[in-house]
Formats: sequence, structure tokens, C-alpha cells
Amino acid sequence: MSLFNFQAKTEQLDGLPKGIDELTLIKIQEIYHHEPQAAYTAELLGQAIGISKTTARRYLEYCVASGFLEACIQHGRVGRPERLYQKR
Repeated sequence: MSLFNFQAKTEQLDGLPKGIDELTLIKIQEIYHHEPQAAYTAELLGQAIGISKTTARRYLEYCVASGFLEACIQHGRVGRPERLYQKR
């Protein structure tokens, strides 16, 4: 068995899609468990755990798709609206 086959089987056992790491996902879930009423943007959450805004958004959208979080749009005075993610 090659190293690449081993990694592929490991990912399938975890049940997580490609690009979603279990340890990072746990960090995000712990933040919401400690502060159930908190709402974060991808940028704020990324800063809180030390990942990029793009990576944070990927994890947050995964959490929305899995039913752990919900997203809502916050419109400001200028610029693009922001997505806020909060626990269901």
C-alpha cells in the first residue's frame, strides 16, 4: 500500500470532505460552544484562530451545510454586505 492510498482511506474514514481538517473544525466548534450567542464573520473567526479569511469561510460554510451554524446577511452603510455565522 502506498502512502497516497493510506491518506485517501484515512480521509474517507473521517467522513470529512477534502480541504476540511478535523483539528481546525474542532477549534471552530469549540469557539461556538464556549460562546453560543456569538456571531462571527469569516475575517473575525480567522483572526481568532490564526487562519486566513478564505479558509475560515470554507469551514464556516461547511458548518452551515452540516447544520451546526446558520448564516445571515448584515448590511452596512457602505460596501458589500457581510455574512455573520452563528450557532443554530
